[in-house]
Amino acid sequence: MTTLKILLSKQYRLDMRRMKQRGKSLQNAKKVIGLLRSGKPLPAKYKDHDLRGEWSGYRECHIDNDWLLIYRIVDDYLLIERTGTHSDLF
Repeated sequence: MTTLKILLSKQYRLDMRRMKQRGKSLQNAKKVIGLLRSGKPLPAKYKDHDLRGEWSGYRECHIDNDWLLIYRIVDDYLLIERTGTHSDLF
């Protein structure tokens, strides 16, 4: 399987700045993105699942307990859209 190319949304970059200000370890996010980039399924502990409604077509996984990542895979691209807590995103 090929390694996916990563595209980060502007909103994701802003979200990451906010999470850093909250004292979250950016290494945890980088680890999850690295796993996603490989194209292999995430381990169960990340609770990866499809989203519905407004976010239909996207997936969500847990970087940490209340730290989520919203993304989708299109062709050879991993599109990272948002990150934050449940209350930040929904």
